[in-house]
Amino acid sequence: MNLLNLMKKPQNYVKNHCDGGDTLSCGFLGFMHESGKGVRKDTSKDLEYYGKACDLKLQLSCENYARLRR
Repeated sequence: MNLLNLMKKPQNYVKNHCDGGDTLSCGFLGFMHESGKGVRKDTSKDLEYYGKACDLKLQLSCENYARLRR
């Protein structure tokens, strides 16, 4: 699944993929919650999803997680 396809999908669809272990979906959910794109901004949710993507070895999400924890 690529980023352009993710941007066209509803949040629940992306969340289902994240729950299934799709790294990019988890990182994208972090971005959505941080930026408020398609969902309400939510600091706890952006950390949750960036953290999950980081655990799945997505380096950009690790960096975003660290940046938001400062």
